[in-house]
Amino acid sequence: MKLSKENSISLAEQVILSKDKIPVAVIMPIDEYNSLRETAEIMSDTELVVGIMRANKDIRKGRTYPLREVFDAKGKVRCRSHR
Repeated sequence: MKLSKENSISLAEQVILSKDKIPVAVIMPIDEYNSLRETAEIMSDTELVVGIMRANKDIRKGRTYPLREVFDAKGKVRCRSHR
């Protein structure tokens, strides 16, 4: 099946397919689908979610460091423990 420009789906558009007025499938742009899959994968990793929440709390509390203190001029992580 080929889609021409005239009948292709725009980036923010989703098409919901239904059978007997009950939604059964969705057609969406592949980038949006991949983004949803990535989000679901991240959210299913408890350790990662806890780390993100801890990082957000550190940001809110001002426990951050300027990039120049974290990375050297070549982009390598400095070997200094901050905690």
